[in-house]
Amino acid sequence: MKSNYIFIAVSLIVLSFAGCMPMNNQTIDEEIEELKNTEWELIRPKDLEGSIQFNEDLTRVSGYNGCNNYTGDLIVKNYQIEISRFVSTEMYCNENADIEKEFMFRLSRIQDYSRTKQRLSLNDNTENLLVFELKE
Repeated sequence: MKSNYIFIAVSLIVLSFAGCMPMNNQTIDEEIEELKNTEWELIRPKDLEGSIQFNEDLTRVSGYNGCNNYTGDLIVKNYQIEISRFVSTEMYCNENADIEKEFMFRLSRIQDYSRTKQRLSLNDNTENLLVFELKE
């Protein structure tokens, strides 16, 4: 009976680690490489607008935040991602000021990501903060 509990416990541990592995047999490095030179259009949350583009060596991001263009430093390791040191143009946008502020706030909280061929989710440790669709 005790060996059954040990078997179940070990099986659950193995399955929980298997859930963290890439689903399509790609290595993490290959998935990260596929972000290079890609541009994504925000699709969620619906009340925000924006985009994000990853540069060739995955050290910078740039895009549109609903009002202004922005750029920032990027660090990607495994599925962890950090975007920091933002700089943006400073156009006055009375109507979209709240959209810009919320987009940048969410972008600054990003801790990890997940992606499929056409979708990119930028997440903190509790929720999908920004969901993008690959721009063709």
